[in-house]
Amino acid sequence: MGSLVAMMGVLAVVHTDPNLAAAQVVERQSVRVGDIEREYYLHLPPEEGFEGPRPLVINLHGFTSDARSHMGYTQFNTAADRAGMIVAYPEGLYGELNGAEGQTWEIADLNGFDDLGFMAALIDDVARVYAVDTTRVYATGFSNGGFFAFELACRMSDRVTAVASVAGQLPLQRAQTCQQSRAVPVMNIYSDTDPTVPLTGVPGFSLGGEASARFFAERYGCHPAPDMIALPDHVPEDGSTVIFKPYSGCLVGAVETVLVQDAGHTWPDAAESDVLGVTNRDINANDMIIEFFLRYTLDDDPET
Repeated sequence: MGSLVAMMGVLAVVHTDPNLAAAQVVERQSVRVGDIEREYYLHLPPEEGFEGPRPLVINLHGFTSDARSHMGYTQFNTAADRAGMIVAYPEGLYGELNGAEGQTWEIADLNGFDDLGFMAALIDDVARVYAVDTTRVYATGFSNGGFFAFELACRMSDRVTAVASVAGQLPLQRAQTCQQSRAVPVMNIYSDTDPTVPLTGVPGFSLGGEASARFFAERYGCHPAPDMIALPDHVPEDGSTVIFKPYSGCLVGAVETVLVQDAGHTWPDAAESDVLGVTNRDINANDMIIEFFLRYTLDDDPET
């Protein structure tokens, strides 16, 4: 099997991640978008056991966080290694959101950042150096990054195969202007007791947790009510349970929701956090997201 690195005269500084056997982390990369140098981290899976071009996942940090912290918090690389997926962790720009400032993503045109251009340039940059399956480019994100994942479902449906939002919602502005060339499969993982992103939506700014998924379900011609599947309470001591709510009968695309009950503003089975609240341990969000992603390619359901 040929190396994952395409030998194109490009030097990348690589070191072995001590926590991931036979895996690699490429140090901070950069790509120019207009007049701005944008940065991202790139994680490479082991080469053993996989053939051909690899899927690429773009994993987006939350507001005031950063790429490296988000990588450590979600622990997404471990699951991605098992699936042979490349993972990019882009850095948001410093901007404003609801009166606060920090690294953020362009949500509802608040700051005027060309984050769509950044995503396109990132995909091209990674594919220029590594063997990437460009029909399997996925986006996931947490909180503010989850909001932006929904933005990508509406605004980059020609490049992004499927999206998964964790503790994010669809901005009202984007719900009114969503334009897709294809029905992007959507997974939405949210908590009914999230103190940061309310279940019913951020007033005047976003649809609620289930309403965000329902927007796409109606658009894709799915049955109006999702199935309700109570998942096993494997870890009762976390005080949290999960209901899996997939929409069936979709004419195009796919929509699945994961309702995490009695949890905080958290990524299920992520690293412990003293400030984000209860973390559910009954499910592993990384495994669920990757299993969802790998069902779809860019060629599925080409038109909405």
